[in-house]
Amino acid sequence: MSVTTEGGKGMSKRNVAVIGLGNMGTALARALLAADLRVTVWNRSEAKSRVLEAEGAWCAVSPASAVEESEIVVVCVADHVLVYELLDGADLQGRTVVMLTAGSADESRRLADHLRDRGAQFVEGQIGTYPDAVGTPHSRIFYAGSEQAMCDARAATEALGGAAPLGSDIGSVSGLAAAIRTYYVATSVTTVLAMEVARRHGVPLATAFAEIDLLHPIVQEGVRESLTDAGPTESSSERLTLERLADGVADLVALTRQCGLDPSMLAEAERVLELAVSRGHGSAAVGTASLVLDATGGPTPGTGV
Repeated sequence: MSVTTEGGKGMSKRNVAVIGLGNMGTALARALLAADLRVTVWNRSEAKSRVLEAEGAWCAVSPASAVEESEIVVVCVADHVLVYELLDGADLQGRTVVMLTAGSADESRRLADHLRDRGAQFVEGQIGTYPDAVGTPHSRIFYAGSEQAMCDARAATEALGGAAPLGSDIGSVSGLAAAIRTYYVATSVTTVLAMEVARRHGVPLATAFAEIDLLHPIVQEGVRESLTDAGPTESSSERLTLERLADGVADLVALTRQCGLDPSMLAEAERVLELAVSRGHGSAAVGTASLVLDATGGPTPGTGV
């Protein structure tokens, strides 16, 4: 098919390719279609492409042909290794690639360099929402890229909803996504443990959840007061010091074991807190515990400690 702008010259930024049609890729394509963009799709399983064809998308016979028909190329596949394979041989000159494939910061930087060498603009992206929220006010997608790349990709990023630009540093999006996933996983698992402790003591879960909801902002504030962008500080705390927290965790480990639950998560927290106290940080606020988390044996980045 021919690709023209409304004025009949060159490619239109309203032409978007979506490569990869899993649950998330399909949601991305549908959001782009709903925004009245011209969408070309490709998937290894053609049946998924045909479903979207019935909804108004164009089906490409290969990733290269999908790229050829579009100026913005959205890639949402399993991993970065597959991205290299799928885009091999595609003419990327003048295109803007919006990479919504999860990967590490280093992987994103290497891929950005590779695609730029082939003439493409690169936007790093990470999706922080479920497929059914894409394209709605509840969507949350993080992006990083040059000012020009972000401008060229705007038709797509705005259509997908919840655009949260983080600047030009490729890798920052992957770093934020890793931080959020770390928080999500750790909070989910520890919440399950906390609810089991409550349940085994006959406390209604609704009551336990209500109290945790009240506690959550207090916990965050306790961490914020001793963490900065430059790293942790040695600020003291009038509320909860590392030493007080460490003393309380030992009791929780014993209590959890008495409930018939595995206390290993709390035991690891106890180890970290006791190490921080042993290094002289006992009077500091809880965020200062990050001073002992470095696994390389060197100083915590940004602190010199």
